[in-house]
Amino acid sequence: MINVSGHLRNERRVTGFADDSVSLSVNCCGMQVFKTKDYSQNRFAGRVDYQLIYVYKGAGHYWLNNERKVLGAGNILLFRPKEP
Repeated sequence: MINVSGHLRNERRVTGFADDSVSLSVNCCGMQVFKTKDYSQNRFAGRVDYQLIYVYKGAGHYWLNNERKVLGAGNILLFRPKEP
């Protein structure tokens, strides 16, 4: 995996960060390239913040509306807080 990213905090949490003191903050941005290993994430309870994913090239495999979906390059996916 190649991970190039910047983080607002030194701590990383799979569940994200909620900050109600500001109207908008970016916790992390960057890119990940998966080449040799399955890096699946199961967030049954979702995150506490929004997560925006843009598929630049290749494809991402997601479980959406109780159905497995493959989203190809050019797709954007938005997970709302607490959305699995």
